[in-house]
Amino acid sequence: FGDFGPDVSEGDVLSLAPTGFDASAQYLFFIAGPNAAGTNNDYLFYKATTTSSTVVNTATVTPPNGFTDSNSGNNSSTDTDNVVRPAALGDFVWNDANGNGIQDSGESGIAGVTVKLIGAGVDGIFNTGDDVTLATTTTDTNGLYHFTNLTPGSYEVQFIKPTGYVFTTQNAGSDDAVDSDANTSTGKSQVVTIAAGQTNNTIDAGLHHTSAFTPDVFDGTIGFWKTHQAAWNGSTADNSSVANLVSSGVLSKYDVLPTGVDSNGDGHINDSDRGVLIGDMNGNGKTDAGETTLFIPLAAAQLIIDPTHSSNDARLIFMRQAIAAQLNIDNGHHDPNDIVGEAAKWLRGQAPFTYTDGSTGKIGNGDGVLQSSEYTISGGNFSLTGTAQGTGTQAWNQQVDVYGGPIANDWDNNPSLAGNQEASGQDLKNGLQAFNSGQLVTSTDGSQVGLYNGVFVDFAHANTTDSFWLTLHDGGLI
Repeated sequence: FGDFGPDVSEGDVLSLAPTGFDASAQYLFFIAGPNAAGTNNDYLFYKATTTSSTVVNTATVTPPNGFTDSNSGNNSSTDTDNVVRPAALGDFVWNDANGNGIQDSGESGIAGVTVKLIGAGVDGIFNTGDDVTLATTTTDTNGLYHFTNLTPGSYEVQFIKPTGYVFTTQNAGSDDAVDSDANTSTGKSQVVTIAAGQTNNTIDAGLHHTSAFTPDVFDGTIGFWKTHQAAWNGSTADNSSVANLVSSGVLSKYDVLPTGVDSNGDGHINDSDRGVLIGDMNGNGKTDAGETTLFIPLAAAQLIIDPTHSSNDARLIFMRQAIAAQLNIDNGHHDPNDIVGEAAKWLRGQAPFTYTDGSTGKIGNGDGVLQSSEYTISGGNFSLTGTAQGTGTQAWNQQVDVYGGPIANDWDNNPSLAGNQEASGQDLKNGLQAFNSGQLVTSTDGSQVGLYNGVFVDFAHANTTDSFWLTLHDGGLI
């Protein structure tokens, strides 16, 4: 409507014709009241809110036909406004499974994490007593969060870590789009300044589980034991070659093989007992009640562990890791209960490692001792007698029911078959390799087993019989 002066009746404004009308803009129309002097009370103006800019609008009220404007000097008004576009920021809270501070492929977002937008308060300085929480949100099912319609300026973002998590390394790497911005103590990002119309979707936080226990970490790969054969040759006459390893704590003693015991089970204690007793979970050099073992004579074991001196028979690929695992136990490290016993079962062709295609991991006659008639050493090279087992057989690839622990809801990779198809010979080899490389670890007291990524331990279970299978499965290794 229009007011055409004091004591003049109000009339309808029949049409508006703004110059340069932008159909995509939003227009706000206002009826103006009296100005401070009381002389200007009958004009109308509008504002356009499209982009960040200074907007100048002029509106003129023209009386319809039949009306007289007794105060025609104030029917036009110009309004100048600074229109500012809002800003926004976000973006991602993720499970940093390997603890490297980088958003790697396959690492998923974490839902339900509380995120706060922090302002500097009256003093304009962040991290003082008057900081204010301007907004709070939570991450969605994909771990994403956003704060929108923000006034351009400076902010901090604070992430509240869920129970059981810690923040990963802050500002790792050189790409700000895939790192973690959360301070590991406070959960706060750096101060973020956003301009009008800007959206900053690089404010992320990486979390990982609190370490389940302090791991027993060591270097016990096949490469280590191949290089340091003086540490397991059944003699202490060559102590000087491993003295540094003993003094540094890498080796528990100058020769890790048990001595003075009947390791090969022939009823005599003599030089023929020098060797590796795979499956000796307590490392005492004997086959105790409840243990399944396989004795490998020393000369054979020291050739088998070196890939340059033994063939690629699948059984020898497996045995290298099994020998290294047993040497680690002989060196005083706890067995993931009972991975070396499972290895001995596979190498002896015992249940559950039996297959319908005629393949087997069995060494010789499977009696628990690698007999001299079951292998040959020629030109410094080792080979098993009989037909070599390839890596394309069921013995290597067929999954069988390996988990015999108390958890009823164990996994089944092929529900269409009877029983649970859980792990293969190759999976067991990979588990041995993970143990030897310090990935599959026990706690220092041997009571727990988990996976260690160099930063923290996850997927922990009580170190009871077969629980290492659960850890390997939970961690995606099998």
